[in-house]
Amino acid sequence: MLTLPASPRQRHDQKCPVAPAADGLLPVPDFCLRRQRALALARGLHADVDAVIVSDPLDIHYLTGSRHGISWLVLLDGTAFAVSRHMLVSEVRAEALNCEVLLASARSTDQTELEKFVIAEVARRELASVVIDPAKLTAQSYLRLAAHTMATGIDVHCISECIASLRAVKDSTEIA
Repeated sequence: MLTLPASPRQRHDQKCPVAPAADGLLPVPDFCLRRQRALALARGLHADVDAVIVSDPLDIHYLTGSRHGISWLVLLDGTAFAVSRHMLVSEVRAEALNCEVLLASARSTDQTELEKFVIAEVARRELASVVIDPAKLTAQSYLRLAAHTMATGIDVHCISECIASLRAVKDSTEIA
């Protein structure tokens, strides 16, 4: 009988085997590789992209292993940062391995505040061009993000179903 680990951190230091491990735990996906593939896919469509901004909870789970608590995930070369809600930050830090976890404020639950924060953080890191999937946002949220990026001089490119196309092809850990 196979059992799932309570958290991916229990096996984060091991390579992802193709078959279930001898200890009965399912292998943990290589989230860093998944994030690199997402960034490469975005760059294949827009060569000048510095980052991919992800907001869909299913896409975030696919890219981090965290099921809840991340409002925004930004994929960069070799790293990623997640914007989390204050009440779930400890769980997110335990689950989203190799991701920098940031808080917008001590009470970071307001969507408009989180949108401003993620764009301000992208600007602070001097990223000039980002990709976002507009289909995963409300129209109001997309318009606010577009306004924030225009105000900071960041170019926004829209790619529909960018991460979903990666999720459609199962890797060895998903098959196991």
